[in-house]
Amino acid sequence: MNKNNASELTLLKTQLITQWQIDDDAFIRVELNEETLIGILAMRVLYLMQNKMDTLITALYRMDVGEQKFDMAMSASSQPKAAKKVAEAIYTRELQRLQSRLRFEKQQLAQDKGDSGEWPQVIA
Repeated sequence: MNKNNASELTLLKTQLITQWQIDDDAFIRVELNEETLIGILAMRVLYLMQNKMDTLITALYRMDVGEQKFDMAMSASSQPKAAKKVAEAIYTRELQRLQSRLRFEKQQLAQDKGDSGEWPQVIA
């Protein structure tokens, strides 16, 4: 996995807290990095695996984590290892979604400023 800048990590943390109902206190006194985010997410995934598997599967389907990735993760030798692999797949997908959204917002901003090199549309 690649190294992400601090602003991406902060945005990812916010996404994970919101979408995966992770307690914000989980991030107190920890260094914010990829490994930490995956570890905290893995704890949430493990809970869902043990208590609400249908909720986990539905969430993975909605965010388009591939069934093949999920099946590979679930074949791990233990539930904690499987939870970590699922968390890594979630992290990767959330990062892709975030980067895509940031690119789109940047393009929109450039167009709104007229930096796109195109003539602005005039609405009569």
